[in-house]
Amino acid sequence: MRVSRVLPHAILALGGLALVLALRRGDPEAGRRRGGTIVFACEPELLGSITWRGEAETVRIEPADAETGARWIRVTPRGSEDGGERFRGGAAVARWTEGLAPLRARRVLGDLDARTRAALDLEPPRARLTLRCGARETSFDVGGRAFGRGDRYLRRAEGGPVFLVARERLAPLERAPRALAE
Repeated sequence: MRVSRVLPHAILALGGLALVLALRRGDPEAGRRRGGTIVFACEPELLGSITWRGEAETVRIEPADAETGARWIRVTPRGSEDGGERFRGGAAVARWTEGLAPLRARRVLGDLDARTRAALDLEPPRARLTLRCGARETSFDVGGRAFGRGDRYLRRAEGGPVFLVARERLAPLERAPRALAE
């Protein structure tokens, strides 16, 4: 008789706990509503060099003029002996870099095992993103694209949790760095 009184309450408590956990993990829009989880903390005016080492080329963006926020962009094909192509970034690069500092993730996937990271193209990584803020430099391994929006998987080069970062944060580096020119 006592078990029959406690059982409904235990079922309700476990159901409530399962609901809370499902809501915390299962709402992909929650990070966007709150602004997302900060992956790389930096003020836009302190953001220094940005380096993307991709499969085909290396893209390096550096400050050119602190007053105007202008930046130099250098694109060097992989295996190239020369210094690559260099051009001055325009207003588009200034707007885009504001979205990188601070860099935010839509979701945090947590620490994943090596097999799962390999499935996300993080082992070996597809690219390497390095951001400099003042004297601090942080590198990230860039994995494949998520289904749906095409967001990218990111993980600090030294290890730690895997993040899902909005595709528009990385696409100019990967696809069309020349579109950021004046």
